[in-house]
Amino acid sequence: MIYFISDLHFYHRNVINFGGRPFKDELEMNNKLIENWNSRVHESDSIYVLGDMFVRSKSLEEIENVLSKLNGKKYLIVGNHDRSWLKKYPSLKSYFKEVCEEKTVHYTEDGINRTIVLSHYPKLEWEKYYRGSFHIFGHIHNKKDEPQLTYLRLQDKMFNAAVEINNYKPVTFNELVINNKVFYNRE
Repeated sequence: MIYFISDLHFYHRNVINFGGRPFKDELEMNNKLIENWNSRVHESDSIYVLGDMFVRSKSLEEIENVLSKLNGKKYLIVGNHDRSWLKKYPSLKSYFKEVCEEKTVHYTEDGINRTIVLSHYPKLEWEKYYRGSFHIFGHIHNKKDEPQLTYLRLQDKMFNAAVEINNYKPVTFNELVINNKVFYNRE
């Protein structure tokens, strides 16, 4: 199985407020995110993290404490908050099958072949945009007051993997489609 998630922001107290997350503190948030991840993702599954796993350079021990608990084959698409901890602790890349800025994946779910472009930031157009490919991104969390919301509501091949939109858990492609439809009130 393949899963997608973004903007976990482990150990980030302020994201609870600005993201409207239902946690009393960052430790409760961390524990729930780990629990949700492991309740879905098994060691043989692949999971694409579309950026912002941690904010700022937490200690090596804190980051390893989280990464060592997370199931699955992890792929990190680097977000704006990942650069500092990856630079400070380059050994942490060993927890991932791949660390990159953007990735195109081809996979089949429910008998349907898909080409998906993964990045942390939403794009106006992406590889094979006019040939039916999809784009999964993060970065904008659950913001509803941004000017790009009008554009996103019109897109049927572009999906936000932010934890706030996806019930704080990794999701399949089909679940991502449904959750985005609900969030953006697409018909």
